[in-house]
Amino acid sequence: AFDLVLFGCIDREIAPVELRRLIEAAREVPLVVVDQQDDALNNLPKAAAYGALTRVDGYFKREMLKGWRYPANTWPLPMSYALHKRSKREDSLERDIPLFWAGHRKLGMRRLFLEHLERRFGFQWDEQLTPDEYSLALGRSRAALCLAGGGFDTVRYWEIPAQGALLLAEKLPIHVPYDFTDGETALLFEDVCELEARVVYTLEHPEDAARIAAAGRNHFERYHTSRARALQLLARVQETLHPQ
Repeated sequence: AFDLVLFGCIDREIAPVELRRLIEAAREVPLVVVDQQDDALNNLPKAAAYGALTRVDGYFKREMLKGWRYPANTWPLPMSYALHKRSKREDSLERDIPLFWAGHRKLGMRRLFLEHLERRFGFQWDEQLTPDEYSLALGRSRAALCLAGGGFDTVRYWEIPAQGALLLAEKLPIHVPYDFTDGETALLFEDVCELEARVVYTLEHPEDAARIAAAGRNHFERYHTSRARALQLLARVQETLHPQ
């Protein structure tokens, strides 16, 4: 006996015959598609064709663009971050790195933003780090950059505040329930000029940056842990498909 089926096979990793058996067994149980792809497309037709879905009761979309028209009962579901991944080891470190970045520069506006900051402030972000080295560096950072890559919703957007650093991020064009607020729980920017101004503010006002970072961490713990995201999903399904 099940109350809900979550269909997440957008990538077609399950044999169609097995998938159809599962869908047939579900019968009248509410079925909701969970789309965690790196695109803003409506992937319902692809999911329906693959899984022989005769009905879809709801659609959770990770990269749900603002201002774009999606089918009825489409809801945003960005990534989250598991609270247990935050290491107590990092909590005890001295935050002696003013601004942190590590990663490739191939997508989005990354190269433009990074090269501008390197020229303007003398940062050097060309070192390759192991996962452990990356974690330790983030734990030592007062602030860290989040720049869009293959998708707008990136792990950095969640792990930076989770690890207690100030989130310095591009403003996202996608729906994020309970998003971070510029100047209160993060510092957000849209272009190079705004980015430079945010970096100057972070470097020249360390106490304010620390206060915003602490508020961002609290905001993350309240709204963006994996547990919080799961509860948001269940609440949305409940209020839409089973209203009181």
